[in-house]
Formats: sequence, structure tokens, C-alpha cells
Amino acid sequence: MNAFGRLSRLVAAGLAVFAAAVYASRFAAVLHPGDSAHLFVRYAGVAPLGAPEHPLWGALLAALSVHWWPGSSVVRANAFAWVVGVASVYAFARLVSACAFDVLRRPLADESRAVVPALAAGLVAGFAYAFSASALQAGAQLEFRSFHVLFACVALALARRVSANG
Repeated sequence: MNAFGRLSRLVAAGLAVFAAAVYASRFAAVLHPGDSAHLFVRYAGVAPLGAPEHPLWGALLAALSVHWWPGSSVVRANAFAWVVGVASVYAFARLVSACAFDVLRRPLADESRAVVPALAAGLVAGFAYAFSASALQAGAQLEFRSFHVLFACVALALARRVSANG
């Protein structure tokens, strides 16, 4: 593993830990009225689902709302949103810093000169995402949008890896 990879993981992990603490301070043990409650009752099987809008996210949520898991299903659902929100912050910061490093290192004779600006790009972009209004909401209550960000970041990171090896 190269030095940039280690530093990028460290910066993204530090940002994710900070976001986790902020999201935890806003964590709710109850359902918020509106979308959060509507999503929960539909995907927990309390109300009819209709056409599934978010199949992968919904399947994971349904697995967490099974009654034999310990604790309140509402707390588990909100904890799932918290974990996904924190993971999406990490993935977004890592993806931005890696893409910035790829772009910045090409014109430079010395790759090491691209490390700090690429890490700064990942940190600033990750911070802007982590503390945007929608990410703050999605990290503290049941919401699917941060799962979409996480899924997109993972897909783009895999595509980047395949194109680098191809």
C-alpha cells in the first residue's frame, strides 16, 4: 500500500469519526414524522409496500426490522441510517481524494507533490457533504439518500480500480 493510500484512509476515517460523533449527537430513538416514519412502516411490513422504490436499501432495512433482533426496531432502523451515513462520508472523501490524486499527479514529475492537494480536496469535499443539511438529516434518522451516495461511491471506486488495472 502506498503512502497516499494510507494517508487518504486516515484522513477519510478521521472525518468519518467526526461525522459519526455529530450524527450520534442528533440520533433519534423515535421515528420522525414524515418520510422517515412513512419509509419505516412500509419497509417493516406494517403498511403495504406497493412498488418497491429502493430494493437493496429496503431489503437491508427489512432484515434489520425482523423481530428476533434485540432492541427496538425503530432504534435499529435509525442506527442503520447512522452507519450508512458515516460510511458514505468515508467513501465520498476517499473517492474525491483518489480522483484528485489521479488528476494532479499526471502533469507532475514528482507524484509526492500531488498528495497534500489531493488529501485537502477529499477533506473539503467530504466535510461539505458530511455537514450538508441532507446528510445531517440522513445520518440521524431513517433515510435512503445516504445509501444512494454510498452505493454510487462504491460503484465509482470499483470502476476506477478496474480502469486503472485494465
